[in-house]
Amino acid sequence: MSKEKSQWAWVLYVMFIVTTTGFAQQAIDTPGNILVNGAFTGGTTGWSFRSAAKTGMMAVDTAVMHANRPSVRVDNIDYDLCSLSQKVMVKPNTHYRMTVFIRTKDADPEKRGAKHGGSMSILGGYVMTPPVTGTKVWTRVMREFDTGNETEIEIGLNLGYYYAKVKGTAWFADASLVDGGKAHSRK
Repeated sequence: MSKEKSQWAWVLYVMFIVTTTGFAQQAIDTPGNILVNGAFTGGTTGWSFRSAAKTGMMAVDTAVMHANRPSVRVDNIDYDLCSLSQKVMVKPNTHYRMTVFIRTKDADPEKRGAKHGGSMSILGGYVMTPPVTGTKVWTRVMREFDTGNETEIEIGLNLGYYYAKVKGTAWFADASLVDGGKAHSRK
């Protein structure tokens, strides 16, 4: 094989490794991320945990990593609504994008047919990413929204949502909230 072909083969090999091992996935260094410790490399610093029925538990998990960084695991041993949350200052009338990677094991909603599991949301409202249910590998979920007149919001990483209790486990990693500029006009 010629030297040039060998070099190209090496480049293609490196590109393959990068795209299949998670290094190409959205990382903690998301430009403009306004969440504190969204990658949980500092444990749960900046985050608060709530369990509505007091049966849910939360822990940093270094055994289930995402892109070589720890995740946060939420275990609901019984049907519960748990949330890991953070209050964030936002600009009014601004467009934002919230993103997180979620992995689940046996995330089962209490009400049959309900579509709730692991999600990211603005607490106190109905802005939520698509939920990750059942048993799923790392799944990137995202939701864009406009702030209206709000200057502070509370972001939640949830297992369950409002009155939809869920049993099972969800892992969260690489959470981000990014300013997307002026709010989109509605016509």
